Amino acid sequence: EFLERSTIGRADQLIAVSQDVKSEYLVRNIGTDMPWEIIYSGVDVAKFVSPKLAANSTILRSTLRISDKDLVLINIGRFSSSKNQKDTINAFHKLCDLNPQISLRLILVGEGPEKSNCESLVENLGLSEKVNFVGFQKNIEEYLAISDMNVITSLREGLPRVVVEASLVGIPTVGYQVEGISEIVSDQESGLVVPQGDLEALVIGMNELVTNEVKRKEFGIIAREIALSNWSHESMNNRILTLYRKLLKGRASEF
Repeated sequence: EFLERSTIGRADQLIAVSQDVKSEYLVRNIGTDMPWEIIYSGVDVAKFVSPKLAANSTILRSTLRISDKDLVLINIGRFSSSKNQKDTINAFHKLCDLNPQISLRLILVGEGPEKSNCESLVENLGLSEKVNFVGFQKNIEEYLAISDMNVITSLREGLPRVVVEASLVGIPTVGYQVEGISEIVSDQESGLVVPQGDLEALVIGMNELVTNEVKRKEFGIIAREIALSNWSHESMNNRILTLYRKLLKGRASEF
């Protein structure tokens, strides 16, 4: 924060990846007298809407020993205290207890210092047969494509890009209220957002979509529509280029 306060005045323009990020700065009285622009981070949309995903799904499911009858939840992120995968695992455990008649699976994508602790938690809860730790993956679109729901229990974000990516694939997100998520998820329309740290509310939200296939798929369709309209690389690049041209207007001789 000291470095931010010391250097931010050197800028002519501030760009934030979400309204929540801008609000956090202003609450801390940083950059209050400077111009701001909100430009969402773009995603390579083509990767997440490719017809190849369906073709690869069968192979990946077989590799992970996930059947077509399994309902799959996914959490993607570096294993750390701020990403807080432990809450995802604990919520999944409660979800399994609530739905013994449903074959539930959880995929955890990522590496990091908290991974071993999460692996121990899974083992202690007796979930080893239901949870796949798949490590860091470049092709996360393929893992999202075999999933039915994205879960995010982060305690701190700038803007959770994985929620955008899940939406592009057409699956809804259930997650904690964290910076940026409300700009991606339309609560009760394309996903569910619950108070941060409220594990009981998280379980209720997850259970609502697990037990209601129609709502889950409807939410996924709306999530995809929202993501396609807001989150392409082209949109981000065009907005940044427009802003640069505006800032450089009349100053061409300097560059």
